[in-house]
Amino acid sequence: YSIESFLVSRRLMYWQVYLHKTVISAENMLIRLIERARELVQAGVTVETNAALHYFLQNNISIDDFHQDDKILERFTSLDDYDIWNGIKTWCRHPDRILSFLADAMLQRKLFKVIISAKPPEMEFLLGISELVQNYFNIPEEEVKYLMITGKISNNAYEASGAAIDVLTKSGHIIDVAEASDLPNIRALSNKVEKYYVCYPKEITV
Repeated sequence: YSIESFLVSRRLMYWQVYLHKTVISAENMLIRLIERARELVQAGVTVETNAALHYFLQNNISIDDFHQDDKILERFTSLDDYDIWNGIKTWCRHPDRILSFLADAMLQRKLFKVIISAKPPEMEFLLGISELVQNYFNIPEEEVKYLMITGKISNNAYEASGAAIDVLTKSGHIIDVAEASDLPNIRALSNKVEKYYVCYPKEITV
């Protein structure tokens, strides 16, 4: 029962903390902000940053690059929250409308609206939001991805195929807790729950 309570609490914690709408919105907005800054830098547009952040905006760094060059890891570890926030404050005044809008929204805590559903959103619904975003911000279709974000989140409190929780039985055998327990909830908690989300500015009325 103690293990079951722990797993139930962990599932609730993930939904209420790590997978909360506020977290989903802020995380995706920050990702799109950095992606937009990188796109502009690599297109030759001046985007004011410090040297540490500019290096990663100017170059497309992969995981393999980290393994092959220790200096890249050193550059990455030199980054901190101040570098990101300094960039955000500076970009609020950038002439690029998307970059400045995302930066100002992050700075003012004007997070995107998030709609979460158990099923993938209908294409007609997404196209409707896309059109509204294009018209409101006067941007081309290919730039909508920065202001309308879709994705999928998943949560399973217990994954037997990963770091399993083992139980030592009275007979001295070690078995998986799902096999040792007669509680159906333990097995149910191993089922992955997937949900789908759509994020877009609150200025857009659907």
